[in-house]
Amino acid sequence: MKKINLMKFTSIIIAISALLFLYAPFQSDSTLGNDSGRELFKVIIYGLSGVSFGISVLSFIKEKRKITKSILLYITSLLVYYSLLIFHSYNSSINLSGILILIICLGYCLIPDDYQLQSYKLFKKIWTIICLLSIICYLSYSLDLFIPYTTKSYYSLLYGLGDSYIDYGLVFLYKSGDYLRLCGICNEAGFFGTLCALILCADGINLKKKSNIIILVAGLFTFSFAFFLILFVYLLFKSWKNWKIFILIIITFILVIFVIPNIQTDNNDINYLVARFTITDSGFAGDNRSNKSLDYVYDNALHEKPIFGYGNGYIHEVTSIEGVSSYKTYIIEFGIVGCILIWGFLLLSSIFKTKNGIDSIGFITAFFISIYQRPNIISLPYMFILFGSLVYIYEKNKKSNVKN
Repeated sequence: MKKINLMKFTSIIIAISALLFLYAPFQSDSTLGNDSGRELFKVIIYGLSGVSFGISVLSFIKEKRKITKSILLYITSLLVYYSLLIFHSYNSSINLSGILILIICLGYCLIPDDYQLQSYKLFKKIWTIICLLSIICYLSYSLDLFIPYTTKSYYSLLYGLGDSYIDYGLVFLYKSGDYLRLCGICNEAGFFGTLCALILCADGINLKKKSNIIILVAGLFTFSFAFFLILFVYLLFKSWKNWKIFILIIITFILVIFVIPNIQTDNNDINYLVARFTITDSGFAGDNRSNKSLDYVYDNALHEKPIFGYGNGYIHEVTSIEGVSSYKTYIIEFGIVGCILIWGFLLLSSIFKTKNGIDSIGFITAFFISIYQRPNIISLPYMFILFGSLVYIYEKNKKSNVKN
């Protein structure tokens, strides 16, 4: 009887767990799920992740693998974050709800690189299928074709009462008036677009691969400002040695900023997207990661609690700020020093994980720029994409060098 490869089994579990963590009905504030369904998801995800954690730790000890600088820095980042999350709360209470996520993330870092690579490849294959199904559903709804769906109210109070999800069961669309955006399996189009952009950057935005074309098209249908910004930053960083391409990218960016926003088309979705690149007094129109209320609290935090912030839960318990995802929320609750420790140790960990040059550094740059609008990166899906992408980039470049 053939023996089961436990580490390969673990790599599969991790990939599936990362995807389940992203699934919109699992999110606590989602209108796409219900409490009983969320509890079932928790049992499945934490059960699978618990098994993978046990296997990872036992394998690490049995094989007597060394704790590298990257792993040590990664663990330090996790411990700082969860220490602040659990023990540094605004109301001085101890909240242990994050312990399971901490254990899951710790288990992931102990998996050998070759199995992290297998896990990432599986994740990308499934992600490509999700993107393809999402595109089909988007076109089906736009063209009024045959695929059945249900309509559910959108989850965020910041949006209009008429905003809704177009629910296809596995994938979702966001509809606001005449605008239609692709959410994939995520609860927000911008979140799905961010992840699509990072996955494309990990593969050097190589459009010779059909899978990357599918992911690119899905990203375009999200009409996400972050999707385009991440790709732009990555391309700009990657092309800095080739001045012709570098200048071409700069010219394209100037056209996008000053020309394209003035163009009107018959497609409301395209008009909505190009309007987000318009420069206003407060920056890009598409930069919706702050408001006057958040700015006011943020300025107070910098003066009153700049080191470690007001504590976890302050925004929810004291302010009326809801639904704004910005690096400012982290600085308000964890302070400048707290955020530097969390993100700084993680950045150093990713740099030590890097085994080759410009592609890896370009990806790391794009990844950490995404913190500006989605700061909650200490989670399994983000850790999975960050470190899985780095081993994927190394393997890809190694094959390319051998081929050359």
